[in-house]
Amino acid sequence: ISRTWQHILAQYNDSIVLGWTATPCRSDGRSLGSYWESMVKVASYKQLQADGYLVPVRIYAPNRPNLVGLRRTGGDYHKKDLQRVMNKEKLVGEIIREWKRHANDRQTVCFASGVDHSIHLRDEFRKAGISAEHIDGSMDQSVRDEIMSEARAGRVKVLCNYGVLHTGVDVPNLKVMICARPTKSFSLW
Repeated sequence: ISRTWQHILAQYNDSIVLGWTATPCRSDGRSLGSYWESMVKVASYKQLQADGYLVPVRIYAPNRPNLVGLRRTGGDYHKKDLQRVMNKEKLVGEIIREWKRHANDRQTVCFASGVDHSIHLRDEFRKAGISAEHIDGSMDQSVRDEIMSEARAGRVKVLCNYGVLHTGVDVPNLKVMICARPTKSFSLW
């Protein structure tokens, strides 16, 4: 739906166009129907789990932050407001305690509510004696690549990030996800 894709599609208006996506919805709510005539749902999460392609999920939610009254932008929480609420000592400390209790030292990806929040989480995991790293989109690509290489090699126990590891990421040894970034976005979730 972006202008870039619209421009590309306009160059091939006599062609058959197939679209492939794992998330057939957009965070801005715009319809994909003007570009695709039909959708084929190949498999549900439940079916993929039953066939052994996805691991059944166990969810632990020990404490819900108070998000009442947070501003919203584009249908989701306002980024600065969300980070301010989530980057509190108590919430960060609970994440570390719950990870120790449930993760059994398994390699983990942590989705933070902002860059400062991700760095804070990384620092607290390190204080607890757990190898942790942080990546975000403003870092030099070579630094991010090195950290990802270390994670793939199993030398990073908790990989904290903001805005990087949400699309097209495949690191099979990451077995646990910490969602420290509440969202109202179905496509992001």
